[in-house]
Amino acid sequence: MGGEAREIGPDPKWIDDWMVGVEIEREREFGRWFLELFAAFWISEALDQKSQTTRRRYAGGLHALGAYLIRQAVSGDNDGESAQDILWDAIDLNEAPLISPDYEVWQEKLDRTCRSLYRHLMTKGRRRVSRVIDGKE
Repeated sequence: MGGEAREIGPDPKWIDDWMVGVEIEREREFGRWFLELFAAFWISEALDQKSQTTRRRYAGGLHALGAYLIRQAVSGDNDGESAQDILWDAIDLNEAPLISPDYEVWQEKLDRTCRSLYRHLMTKGRRRVSRVIDGKE
């Protein structure tokens, strides 16, 4: 992986962590999409330049969000929805998905990470998110 700064952050191994085993192909496809999005966010926000504590907070939040999004993707309620639709349904400026209701401090960190991701995506525009991931913008 390289130096200390890249040891924390979006990692292709996350996709395996996120796997539910219900719809393998969809899970992997969406996992790659979310990972690419998180990596683009990480670079854009220069998170490698932040403190180790900040990098860990963002990495933990993005990892948990990815797992949540994959579970949503394979739930019967979201058949036919795109990865982007599932993402937009999950985050907004006010809060993140309720992933850890028993751990309020951790949930607040997740909320902060998701708000930052949401603000980042809004600067790109909802329709342009896929183009940003594809490197076309």
